[in-house]
Amino acid sequence: MDKGKYIIFIIIILLFVFIIGVPYINDLIKSKDALKFNDAESITLNNGNYIVGKDINSGIYDIEVLTQEIEVFGKKLDEGDQLLGFKLSDDEKLIINGKGSVKFIKASFDKLKKNNKQYIINHSGQYIVGKQIPTGQYKVSYSDPKGEISKQQPFIQVSKKIGKEIITSFNINNKSQMIKLENDNILFIANTMNQEHNYVEIILTPQ
Repeated sequence: MDKGKYIIFIIIILLFVFIIGVPYINDLIKSKDALKFNDAESITLNNGNYIVGKDINSGIYDIEVLTQEIEVFGKKLDEGDQLLGFKLSDDEKLIINGKGSVKFIKASFDKLKKNNKQYIINHSGQYIVGKQIPTGQYKVSYSDPKGEISKQQPFIQVSKKIGKEIITSFNINNKSQMIKLENDNILFIANTMNQEHNYVEIILTPQ
């Protein structure tokens, strides 16, 4: 092989590696740091079946029902209800049922405010330890002023990171349950599994 053909051969190989390798490396980086590379968009959807990556960008979303009633992720939501920090992955099926409309926006991960030495969570979703709530040991309880969820206790789960190993999970029973939260852990809250109740408060008390 003469020098000219050798150079052309090398260029072709490099182009091949670039075309195949760069998307793979990009996907790998995104999967390891979903928060930093969040491609979520702002979009309003109605009743229907959607494919993530085609009809809506993959990413981490805050979700709010704009009108009437909706069912999303198998959870019933009323007008004004919100779900925070929900991840949508490419090729995932997103099914929305109901007569209303629901808005998806890029997750803001706002810092939780301390109220009377406690952190109060009103919306189901994922919360980032170290960014939204300090690390530490917490007593977990809940308040249900309407007394409507006694048979569906709120659920809590702690993972190492988004989509990573689950450290602990349990239903909250108001019997001195404790959790330890470390930096970058993901705290998942569901005030009930089947329906959102924004009057229910999940209470985290630092110890």
